[in-house]
Amino acid sequence: AGFDVWMSNSRGNKYSMGHTTLSPKSIAFWRFSWAEMGDFDVPAVLDLVQRETGAAKVAWIGHSQGTTQVFANLASDKSVAHRLSVFIAMGPVAYIYNCKSTLVRGVARFDTDKLLHFLDPRSFLPSPKLLHTLMPDLCRATPGICDDLMAVIAGYDKHTLNMTRWPVYMSHFPTSISTRDLEHWAQGVRHDRFQRYDYGLLGNLEKYGSATPPQYNLSSIKGVPIALLYGDKDDLADVVDVQRALREIPGSIGTLYTGTAHVDFVWSPTAPNTFYGRVMELLHGGA
Repeated sequence: AGFDVWMSNSRGNKYSMGHTTLSPKSIAFWRFSWAEMGDFDVPAVLDLVQRETGAAKVAWIGHSQGTTQVFANLASDKSVAHRLSVFIAMGPVAYIYNCKSTLVRGVARFDTDKLLHFLDPRSFLPSPKLLHTLMPDLCRATPGICDDLMAVIAGYDKHTLNMTRWPVYMSHFPTSISTRDLEHWAQGVRHDRFQRYDYGLLGNLEKYGSATPPQYNLSSIKGVPIALLYGDKDDLADVVDVQRALREIPGSIGTLYTGTAHVDFVWSPTAPNTFYGRVMELLHGGA
């Protein structure tokens, strides 16, 4: 297709543990959520790609939390939008109140995130290496366990996936995230707002100068075409939440796919025919 493809990793997973001064064993290393990814990582990735390629504009394709950090950036940092030719968000997540993920809803409902912060303020699933070593064989021996794990996190439809690849997926997924990141997701469910991390009354006053965290104003996003591709069987990017974001983002366009779950956009063997034709159309400037 003639496109130079760059792929980034969100901080905190097993491929992104490097830091110039901080050790992953320290609490300071893990003091981030998707808000910091939007503030710092999105422009840093863009800086690298443009520096190495000399491209005046970059097309950005995100999935799941990879869309959240870009939404957060575009709603708060006005220096990035004009550097993007298009933002394509697959399984897009800004608002999350209506999500059906058993993990996210359970953590939010029972305030489990607060307990996890007390037990370890650094990372949720801090040592995925052993899990990723064991999971492929476990999936082959007892595939129901892997099915249940995926169902709890994001939901899925086994009829849309190549189940022979399940051991391969599980050798990489799930991976570590910061405890604060999980807390931030739970806060989104509890408060029904797309906003910065809630430090509590005193912490918010110190960090933001207000009793509550600032909300991201999606209606302020300008200067970049935005397309949201979403499915009606997505347990994380619920249709109601996605359409709320569509109404707020000026000029955004949405494509709803029936029978499509959250991971189908990246794992389904039919994705090239089902979704990526639309992606290519958008990359070439189609509406």
